[in-house]
Amino acid sequence: MILIQAIRNAMTNDLVVRNVADLAAVPAGKPGRPSRSLNLEQALVVLDAAKGERLWPYVAMSMLGGIRTEEARALRWSEVDLEGGTVAAYRSVRRSGETTERSRRVFQILRLVSSGDSGD
Repeated sequence: MILIQAIRNAMTNDLVVRNVADLAAVPAGKPGRPSRSLNLEQALVVLDAAKGERLWPYVAMSMLGGIRTEEARALRWSEVDLEGGTVAAYRSVRRSGETTERSRRVFQILRLVSSGDSGD
């Protein structure tokens, strides 16, 4: 579709005479795979099971912070600001070891408050 639109734009500007992309048969594609994401109930069960465990911060940040697991595994304490409530993702455990320029970002850390906590 992008190519068709680009050539159509070129036709409007008298840069080409004919849009040959209109003649191409576009494949229908394949149906997508079912989502493997957890629903809210499943996520709460995982978070509850991880409480008190050594990996609780990793699990909570991965599930609630939007950070990819390969980025969370590469975190350093210098990238965690507990007072400011942020975590910076600059690296990953991928082959190159670096995230792309566009994927480098800072996450806000959510403060989880259970129903028995006063929030103080």
